[in-house]
Amino acid sequence: MPGHKRSTLRAARSVRYLIAAAMCWLLTGPSVLAQCTSSTPYQGGAAPAAGGTTTLTTCAYAGEFSPITSVAAATQYISTGTGGASNYITIRLNNGTGTLIAQGPSPLTWTSTVAGTYAQLVHTNASCGTDAVCHTLTVQRPAGGGGGCTNTSMYPSSSFTAPAPGAGAYTIVTNQYQSEYNQMNGATAGHTFTSTASIAGTYITVRAGTFNGTVIAAGTTPLNWTATAGGTYFIHYNTNSSCGTASTSMTTTVTNTSAASLPGENCGNAQNLALLTSPFSGTTVGYANDISVCRTGFPDRIFYISVPNGSTLTIGEVTNSYDEYEYIGYGPTCPGATTINCWDNDGLAQTSWTNTTGTAQTVWYVQDAYSGSGTFTLQWSVSGPAADPCTSTTPLAACGTTQSVTLSGAGVWASPTGCYSTPGAERVYTYTPPTTGIYTLEVTSSTGSSYIDYAWKPQSGGCSSTGWTCIDDFNAPGVGAVTLSLTAGVPILILADNESSSSTMTQSFRLNCPAAAPANDACANAALLTAGATCTPTAGTTAGATSDGIAAPGSCFSSTTADVWYRFQATGTSHAIEVTTTSADVVVELRTDACPGASISCADGFFTGTELLVATGLTPGAFYRVRVFGYEGSSGSFTICVSTPYDPCATILPLTCGTPTGPISVSGNGAWDGYGPYAVLGRERVFTFTPTVTGPHSVEVLAYSGFDWTDFFFKPVSLGCNATGWTFLDDVSGVG
Repeated sequence: MPGHKRSTLRAARSVRYLIAAAMCWLLTGPSVLAQCTSSTPYQGGAAPAAGGTTTLTTCAYAGEFSPITSVAAATQYISTGTGGASNYITIRLNNGTGTLIAQGPSPLTWTSTVAGTYAQLVHTNASCGTDAVCHTLTVQRPAGGGGGCTNTSMYPSSSFTAPAPGAGAYTIVTNQYQSEYNQMNGATAGHTFTSTASIAGTYITVRAGTFNGTVIAAGTTPLNWTATAGGTYFIHYNTNSSCGTASTSMTTTVTNTSAASLPGENCGNAQNLALLTSPFSGTTVGYANDISVCRTGFPDRIFYISVPNGSTLTIGEVTNSYDEYEYIGYGPTCPGATTINCWDNDGLAQTSWTNTTGTAQTVWYVQDAYSGSGTFTLQWSVSGPAADPCTSTTPLAACGTTQSVTLSGAGVWASPTGCYSTPGAERVYTYTPPTTGIYTLEVTSSTGSSYIDYAWKPQSGGCSSTGWTCIDDFNAPGVGAVTLSLTAGVPILILADNESSSSTMTQSFRLNCPAAAPANDACANAALLTAGATCTPTAGTTAGATSDGIAAPGSCFSSTTADVWYRFQATGTSHAIEVTTTSADVVVELRTDACPGASISCADGFFTGTELLVATGLTPGAFYRVRVFGYEGSSGSFTICVSTPYDPCATILPLTCGTPTGPISVSGNGAWDGYGPYAVLGRERVFTFTPTVTGPHSVEVLAYSGFDWTDFFFKPVSLGCNATGWTFLDDVSGVG
């Protein structure tokens, strides 16, 4: 009978496969949650259409597989096994030893990765047990791709990242209910996972993309499944395949069972040399052949490093235990589109490459082989031009605190300061002024044969080689010729740059903050002076003063600058205003009383010394303001006084023709100036003379002492005794 014939055939197969099963047991022993394989196919069939079921065989032994042909890509199927003591199902791609797709107790829900042939294996348990009993194997394709369970409650409420290969079991939560699901992000396509629940028999469903997305696998714990694509997966827990629920706490885990990649195994996990220490000892034993450029066919290991523009990479082996080959190239993607070198480094030579591309480059190094694999020691270094001074700026010490700087070797910027050529090293400092005012840079000590140039710029202009204002160059202690007008809270940059790349320079310098503003800095706070018969000096200073924004009269030739104010009450129609200084070039200006008042006159005759302003046409009893400011920003101390000016007409001495008059002594400031070819700021004496005869007359100096010149003038008495109408005769500094 046909049935009897089938039994006889299976009996014969039984002897063969029982022996094979026994040998497998003796060789391997039991293995918990093993990934079962089989090299023995038996019958099989085509995958069913949606809603259909295909019986692959009615008498497969545990340890055999049935091929499933015409499987659609990314499609869910449910595989079952019946008969025997139990049925543990494994699904693999192509054949019984192909890529693992899913495994678990029957029924097993799984999703195909690609279209083609799959193998449905049957064993008695997860340890890949075998038997000689008939098992019926079926494969079902649910209508519409359904199956598995779908819960609507997510717990925990936050997602987690898929564990890495070799990381061990990741505990999701210890109080999971059999009515909830988890969300796992960042799974890598092709990675295999095992999901577990601590309550035996828990039915697990894995869906892709969304909580109710395509079923990837379903079955009782532990459930083995494969990520069909990279992305997010949702793991549902129920009491059974009918999607029953329960609220008993259990622990849930997931393990990435994929093999972990060796460091440097491929481009995806190439090793960054910047994170390793040279020399580095490694091996290619156990590595695969991934790179086909330069040399292929043997194990290789991949490294990379970023090389800045202008820098030089030197790299190569210093030891090896096998016949190796080396490759180096650069480009943004592994292993670099541009080859630098490909060489059989039997001589353990180093390769050097200087980056002249204009931008930083990723350089790839592949430790390959002419044949075989083995151990090696790799050595490398990156050297380059002087570091960009902007990459590491230094906060400047507090105002008035000395800062030390040493500059040696070549720099990056040739002549950024605007002072002189500076090929030497640079250093950039940052500083935020605490107060508004005029600052000075002072060098307190200097060592070396070169000069250091100092410059500054607003920090808002950016740290670069342009936009600097020269302060001064120094090779000895001193104060910079250019002052810095700074605003409180507005940060600046200060550059120190060596004029030599071959001479080391060390200097100590500091920023001197502005002095506190004088009490009479503002027009409204003008200091009161008393107009006296003689000059009574009052000390003053423009140091620390600010500008009231008033431009100087054109006759004084000075721009808007810091100023201080005084006020006095006129006691007569004219007064002399004297400002004396030895440290600053000051300008003195007389203005009407209402702040800032209108300019009446000004005096600016000397760099230092006494500025004399003789004011006439004043109104007795009226108040006037005096503004004192530095010429073109000059600053310093001075004395000031207001006095009744000397009146040359108060005492007029008579002269007689041929009769000596004198001696006449004159000293101090005079009242008149500007009526002759020379400046005559000294005191005047007026004489009267009535000629007795008509004709030429002369003035003769019979005796003279002193170190200055005396100018002589004349005019008719009818023109009055005043500062105008005089005719110059001569200037003398001796007898004659």
